[in-house]
Amino acid sequence: MADHVQLLAPLAAPIAGVQTRLEQIIDEQLTGMIEHGAPADLVEWFAQPIPARVIAEMLGLPERERPDYQSWILAMLSLDTAEEPLREARDGLYGGLAELGTARPGPATTSSATCCAGRPR
Repeated sequence: MADHVQLLAPLAAPIAGVQTRLEQIIDEQLTGMIEHGAPADLVEWFAQPIPARVIAEMLGLPERERPDYQSWILAMLSLDTAEEPLREARDGLYGGLAELGTARPGPATTSSATCCAGRPR
C-alpha cells in the first residue's frame, strides 16, 4: 500500500491546487443552468463543460482559444468517420498544444508539447 501512495503522491498536489477553482467552475455552471431555466440539458450545462474547462485551465489554454480546442476534441470524439474533419481536428489540437508548450513552457504545457512533438500540423 505504501508503494501505491508513493506513486500517486506527485499527482495529488496539482490536483489539490485545482480544487478551489473546480468548485468555482461547478458553481458557475450550476448558476448558468439555473438562470437558463427549465428544461436544461445536464450534459450541455454540466457534464461536458466542466471537464473541458478544468482541463483547459490545467493546460493554461487562453480563454479566447478554448472554443477551438473544444470543437477539435468534440470532432475527434464524434462518430463521424470522415477523414478530412478528423485530420483537421487532430492537426489543430496537436498544433495548438505544441505552440502553447513552446510559447509558455511549464509543468502542464511542457508535457502537452512533448506528447505532441513531431505530430503533423
